Amino acid sequence: LRSGVHPLLQGASRIVACSRDLTARLLRLAPDLRIRAVRPPEPLRAEAFRVTPPVALERGEALRVLVLGHLVRAKGSQELLAAATQAKQRDLCLEFHHLGVQIDKMAPREQACAALRLHGFFRREDLTTIVNRIRPHLAWFPARAPETWGFTLSEAVSMGLPILARGVGAYPERLAGRAFTWV
Repeated sequence: LRSGVHPLLQGASRIVACSRDLTARLLRLAPDLRIRAVRPPEPLRAEAFRVTPPVALERGEALRVLVLGHLVRAKGSQELLAAATQAKQRDLCLEFHHLGVQIDKMAPREQACAALRLHGFFRREDLTTIVNRIRPHLAWFPARAPETWGFTLSEAVSMGLPILARGVGAYPERLAGRAFTWV
């Protein structure tokens, strides 16, 4: 798009984007396009959107924070590592669980000095089983750069997890009005 609008887009009768955030980005590149933001359908099961209210922690129980997906700097890898390291240094009852591709090839000694458990790659069909084993109290999306949609966010929403996310990209519009959710 930076070098001009593709002819296919110029002649399109309808152009849709998956979020208002993506629509705004596209319009900055090609202001003459007529784009409509339309959210892709989420699963049709109403129970998939019920949020499990946070439960009180047992005495001495760590707050388990789940971070999903491939984390690189733009998606918050440094924020996760810093939070986990501070939790360990301050002896806080916090456990961070990263489920996805390893964080920026984090050195083993960095892993050891943090309250961080790396669970590695997962197959989508195994996700619910793995998350049930971790039993997270909260899903955290520490992304620094805006996401235009966020498929891992869809997974956390469908599992009914309380969510903490940065107010960038499509996250605020997707999470607006959701119970036990902090942007």
